[in-house]
Amino acid sequence: MPTGYYKSSKRTDETILNMINAASENKDCAVFVAHNINSNMALSMTKQRLLKMFNLISKLGLKYYKSS
Repeated sequence: MPTGYYKSSKRTDETILNMINAASENKDCAVFVAHNINSNMALSMTKQRLLKMFNLISKLGLKYYKSS
């Protein structure tokens, strides 16, 4: 079953940032899918969380891909 990092989950920003750091340190990958960005839906992703993720990804020099 997929694990979510949407705004209604109990997972913290620190948890998701640790996952990105672990992927970098282990030369591994992490796949994240964001939808309903900044909406009032329980299964949406906040813009603030995405910005934290992309700031760390950029700082670590990791590659990322996006689609729309």
